[in-house]
Amino acid sequence: MTAPHPVEEDDRVADTAPGPGRLAGRDQERAALRGWLAQARDGHGRLVILAGPPGIGKTRLAEELADGARRGGQQVLWGRGAARAARR
Repeated sequence: MTAPHPVEEDDRVADTAPGPGRLAGRDQERAALRGWLAQARDGHGRLVILAGPPGIGKTRLAEELADGARRGGQQVLWGRGAARAARR
């Protein structure tokens, strides 16, 4: 994942301090997503796909970003792909 230009503290949407129910770690990914969210607020949207093996925190990371976006007054929409059938 390549991060956009550094985000100023005022542009950050989500609190990065871990606490109860907060996501710990993934600082690089969170910084990139917050930067892209700030760019989207400025009219420069993009498609971001979180991919990886099950259980590594993709949904949790997306939920934290969405929560921050909502707190920032942005509309959040969710989409999910259909699960693939196991190939034999």
